[in-house]
Amino acid sequence: NTQVFLIDGGSRVIYSENPEYQGRDLSGLFPYSSLSGSSQTAEGDGDLDILLFEGKEHLVQAEPLIQGLTLLTLVPTYDITEQTGQMFRIILLVLIGVLLAGTLLTAAFSRMIVRPIKRLSGHMMSARNPQPISCRGIAQDEVGILYHSFNGLVDRVNDLIQEVFDFTQ
Repeated sequence: NTQVFLIDGGSRVIYSENPEYQGRDLSGLFPYSSLSGSSQTAEGDGDLDILLFEGKEHLVQAEPLIQGLTLLTLVPTYDITEQTGQMFRIILLVLIGVLLAGTLLTAAFSRMIVRPIKRLSGHMMSARNPQPISCRGIAQDEVGILYHSFNGLVDRVNDLIQEVFDFTQ
């Protein structure tokens, strides 16, 4: 619903997308001081103003052209705020999606890292009948070293138990 007017130095509409306004004097249509040349906007700094036009608030920009012509653009503020609201909702949904995905990935990675340690811890807690733990599928990182060390400890304990058993017989 943006309106574009080309007006002459006397505030008369030379061109409008709506033929109803062509040839009309805009100074009486709405109080806009830049049309009479008393505002900075008419002097060419491109300031934006807000005014009522056809019963709705519009963002107005008057841009002076050659030979006393002015290009007047009216954009309904409702259109701007509606688009801003839509962008805000889209950004909010994307932010929620990114946070949710980040949380799920963090939880998955922490489980992946902690699972071998919890498994080793469970085996260590069942020390009544120590048995070596299978190290298949365990990486050669810090957790893998813990598995191998625990297996060495279990083997050593089993060897000591066997020595005691052999000594007592």
